[in-house]
Amino acid sequence: MLMEYFSDRVLAVDQDDPFDMPEGYDKFEYQMDAVIEGYQKLIKYDGFFLADVVGLGKTVIATMIAKKFLIENGRDNTKILVVYPPAVEQNWISTFKDFGIGK
Repeated sequence: MLMEYFSDRVLAVDQDDPFDMPEGYDKFEYQMDAVIEGYQKLIKYDGFFLADVVGLGKTVIATMIAKKFLIENGRDNTKILVVYPPAVEQNWISTFKDFGIGK
């Protein structure tokens, strides 16, 4: 019964799981919930804005959503645009690399 009502919020477990956290990253339930909800909005509306106060892990959440998108759509045929200010460029590059989706 739970799967009938909540299957859209449950991710299949596979080898390339967007919820796998690299070493040095903490896994917070609110971030996992944000990834699920953000991905659903991305698919439904073809995009969304992720905004929150400083320090809650927007970069990690966005990276996990990007990773899920790559997994679902195939890495070879998928391009992702991330817009960020120059001051945080290195942080984005290293986070994407840590999660296995960087260059």
